Amino acid sequence: MGFSTAKGGFGGLRSIIGYAIKANNNLKILEHLRELGCGAVLVSGNELRLALRAGFDPTRCIFNGNGKLLEDLVLAAQEGVFVNVDSEFDLDNIISAARIAGKKVNVLLRINPDVDPQVHPYVATGNKNSKFGIRNEKLQWFLDAVKAHPNELKLVGVHCHLGSTITKVDIFRDAAVLMVNYIDEIRAQGFEIVT
Repeated sequence: MGFSTAKGGFGGLRSIIGYAIKANNNLKILEHLRELGCGAVLVSGNELRLALRAGFDPTRCIFNGNGKLLEDLVLAAQEGVFVNVDSEFDLDNIISAARIAGKKVNVLLRINPDVDPQVHPYVATGNKNSKFGIRNEKLQWFLDAVKAHPNELKLVGVHCHLGSTITKVDIFRDAAVLMVNYIDEIRAQGFEIVT
């Protein structure tokens, strides 16, 4: 499936289709994807710098991963990049980065929806055995932590990653239903989820 097909599939929904810079960091390819309207998914400060060099709008970039460095988070905060919260440790670093940068960070919570992606366990990241993402029983703790830091954090969305090499569409549908339920639960607590 090409980018245009994927983009068309989302109709008028507010979404960011992000290209993982780690997949291919060729500047010309990145510039072409940006021209098509693609956003960028980043896992390091160097990838953020490359995305900016390729002309990506920082507000269409998402900083992801459970190994984000404080100095990279500071750069992301300064540039206005969306940042996924992956863990308690990650949240603490994002709060510190916001304070250092003097800017509120737009964050998304990486929720582990506990969906079986029916792939090899090494590439499954959205099931109960995965170390990635926020489990249902910890979600309220993270929501309370975001509420406790209104000068540093603004919760604007949620995110999930199920795994690689998924071949069954039903798995994505099941995860989408769960994520919509999480969004409803989060909105009921007064958060304005926009993406």
